[in-house]
Amino acid sequence: NIRALLSSYSPTKGEEIALVLPSDLLHWFALETGERI
Repeated sequence: NIRALLSSYSPTKGEEIALVLPSDLLHWFALETGERI
């Protein structure tokens, strides 16, 4: 779950964010900002 992963993210856990695919990150960003990518 991308949202759960990012919500649990902290600066000291950079290895977790690195596991998120760029496309998934953009999709999450689109959902959070209400924008369409």
